[in-house]
Amino acid sequence: MTSTISSPSVPGQFRRTYAWALKKNAGMAALLALVLFLANPLILLVSLPEQIKNMESLALQQHLTQAQKAEFISRSYTNLVSNVFPALAAALVLLFCAVLCVSLFGYLQKKRSVDLYHALPVGRVPMLVGRWCAGMTALSVPVVLDFVSLQIIGAAYGASMMPGARPPMVQMLWVILMCAASFTFCMFMMICTGTTMDAVLSALGVNAGYPLLLLCGYTVAGLLLPGFNTENIWDHLSVLTA
Repeated sequence: MTSTISSPSVPGQFRRTYAWALKKNAGMAALLALVLFLANPLILLVSLPEQIKNMESLALQQHLTQAQKAEFISRSYTNLVSNVFPALAAALVLLFCAVLCVSLFGYLQKKRSVDLYHALPVGRVPMLVGRWCAGMTALSVPVVLDFVSLQIIGAAYGASMMPGARPPMVQMLWVILMCAASFTFCMFMMICTGTTMDAVLSALGVNAGYPLLLLCGYTVAGLLLPGFNTENIWDHLSVLTA
């Protein structure tokens, strides 16, 4: 391996790797931001005026007060921001996690690429960590912009979150946490497997196999144990996991 004398500082190697990987995947981050905008803020921009129009018609019929009008809009806004939009954002981010992981760490599956990258004057740890941070930046920035846009649109239309509902920023943190876990796991699979196909199949197998295993265990327990509650699986996840 070529000596790292031309870049002896580990922080310097990390910064160069991070900047190069982020620049290379800037288009992917822009695409994710565009898809998230079409999936979330654009839907909110279309649905909120329609809700306001329906509310105005209802107000003429039932003589609603200003507080009741605000509650009507806030309830619709809360339902979208708390239930629909986080699920859409999480699904899109998880898809881009796999795509970015292949883009950033696919060189590990090719001998010529491995020899080339490991011949560069950059240590393996700064290269790996720099690429991981670049991937997380490319995934997290569009998510932050998405949820900030939702909050700005809600404020522009005078909508607010209902008491007891999670605010958009909390939902955003959960999506980013899920994104970090998924991206890290996909990176681990890319490192530990021999080919890109093996990495993809391993990631899908583990992520899909775990909930399927829980579902099978839950179904078998419901068939074998008299009185076992089969209505809500979420009440027994800890027991089934153990």
